Amino acid sequence: MLLGITGTQAQVSIGGSIYGGGNAGDTGGNSNVTVYAGNLHAVFAGARMANIGGSSLIHLDGEHASDYILADYIYGGNDIAGTVGSSADLPSELSKVGTGEGQNDIDNSWNAFVRISTKMNGDEEADDAKKIYVGQLFGGGNGYYTYEPNPLGPGTTVKDKVTGAVVASSPNVLSSPKLGKTYLELLGGSIVYAFGGGNDATITGNTVICLDNPGKVVNSIKDTRITTEGDGELLTNERFELMRINTGLSYRSSGEYQIGRFFGGNNKADMAIRPLWNLQRGKVRNLYGGGNEGRMTSKEGLLTQIEGAGMVVENVFGGCRKADVRPLDENGNPVPYEDIQLDSNPAKIPGGYAARVRVLAGHVTNVYGGNDISGNIYGGNTVGIFTHIYGDVYGGGNGSYAYTDNPDLKDNPRWGDLYYNPDDILTAEGITGVPDKLKSATALNYFRPNAEKVSILVRGTEGNPTIIDGALYVGGNSASLRP
Repeated sequence: MLLGITGTQAQVSIGGSIYGGGNAGDTGGNSNVTVYAGNLHAVFAGARMANIGGSSLIHLDGEHASDYILADYIYGGNDIAGTVGSSADLPSELSKVGTGEGQNDIDNSWNAFVRISTKMNGDEEADDAKKIYVGQLFGGGNGYYTYEPNPLGPGTTVKDKVTGAVVASSPNVLSSPKLGKTYLELLGGSIVYAFGGGNDATITGNTVICLDNPGKVVNSIKDTRITTEGDGELLTNERFELMRINTGLSYRSSGEYQIGRFFGGNNKADMAIRPLWNLQRGKVRNLYGGGNEGRMTSKEGLLTQIEGAGMVVENVFGGCRKADVRPLDENGNPVPYEDIQLDSNPAKIPGGYAARVRVLAGHVTNVYGGNDISGNIYGGNTVGIFTHIYGDVYGGGNGSYAYTDNPDLKDNPRWGDLYYNPDDILTAEGITGVPDKLKSATALNYFRPNAEKVSILVRGTEGNPTIIDGALYVGGNSASLRP
């Protein structure tokens, strides 16, 4: 099934969702969605709550775009439920697959493909390239729903997790959409949040993430055909709220970076595989080896490696934004720390660490071996620096935020990410007898990111010296090192 969305004299606006597959009926072949222009809400390469027999592709085709492309959400997989299969051939649009240098070893066993391209002039973006802007992009599916047994018979009732409204009902047993392997090929456009995985749905086999984006940063799209307010500006706070972007902790209109937050893992669901990165060229404000709120549980741990000279990264984190990194075996048991090893390790990166960062090239400002806001790294972090760092290096995490224990702010769209409950944290840690006036401060020390141990290697040569402009801390910023 092939769906193309284009606009010539007038722009296309679609307020609802777009699906490459069906609603509750299965699709036997592939589902391909190509967008050449549009002011869109959510676009799914897959189905709403059904199966795709072949593979799925979503392509924001800036190479042949007729106008700007603005989308709140892009998903490589399904929305509510269902699976995506594979096909005999890879999508012909892909240009970074193969076994050569800088390419990605992808074969026809992959299920989902997410591609953004731009119009090129040689090795650079063409001056007349159309603007592309995405609020949240996922290599996987959505699944941000509650799935309850039907009260009057067999099957499932599906409710939106935010509003609680019933969005679907089925005589079948439904669960979050499944996806085995996904591939992201990001060669253009600007994205506020990008995920190698799904929203509240995970990837079970492989996620491969390729960034080679020469494009200019997009921080404004104006269209007076749609609105005359603000000179036709579409990137407003109201639009960012529709995208569920945190307008307090995100620089969504910045002209500095193409991607605001770039995650290897999922937004909310756990991921039990190690994302594979191919970072060649692009501008990223915050780069995370793991996910946002979803734990990373691969038995290998994580590896985030920056090796492209064209990469510009303000902050790189070896772990998650606010979730644990805890290697587990196939039965869900913790992997002994000495057994946390990369399956393939030609660079001889030390074993026994769950989060690993290596900076080989590029313009990187700050390096954190651990997490950003909260979460524990079981087994600790290892950091390798082999090039110029333009800021500071931390073996641990960050944790420098204005946290709050005010329960009225728990679900606040701006402050909810920084909320912690002192009583819940102290109970989970088995800590008792803390005076009331010290509870909040004591709990905050456990809420901030922690790493159990840290190893840092800084290596340079006479011909290629390694320079760190700022300081080097074995520990974290406002984060702890605690066994």
